Amino acid sequence: MSQPEFNVEVATLDRNGDPGFVHYRGAFYTSRSAGQFALTQAAALSDTREVDTVSVVIDAVSD
Repeated sequence: MSQPEFNVEVATLDRNGDPGFVHYRGAFYTSRSAGQFALTQAAALSDTREVDTVSVVIDAVSD
């Protein structure tokens, strides 16, 4: 089986505006799945933590 091609991290920002604590992390085979995960988890994090801005990082994994 092949390895996932995209890694996603969703984090809150620290007091300096830099990515801080990673709340959600996942690995996905397609960019579409990675994007959907990033959007839904970012929205959930924003709602539950009542923050206006979150950090989302999507990395493409190379062989």
